[in-house]
Amino acid sequence: MNPKTIKENGVISIYVGFIERAGDKGRPVVILENKDGILHFFNITSKFNSKSNRNKAEYFEI
Repeated sequence: MNPKTIKENGVISIYVGFIERAGDKGRPVVILENKDGILHFFNITSKFNSKSNRNKAEYFEI
């Protein structure tokens, strides 16, 4: 996937690294900004209310 073709407010699936343990997993994300090929995004979850306040800061509620 070419980062230049990814649009802001688009939803894509990328591998997101875990903070609390080693590894990563494919997750859907919403693109907030694509500036010079650098993507700024939030993870997407349908279980927003069950996340800790710390984790909620990393997610976009759907």
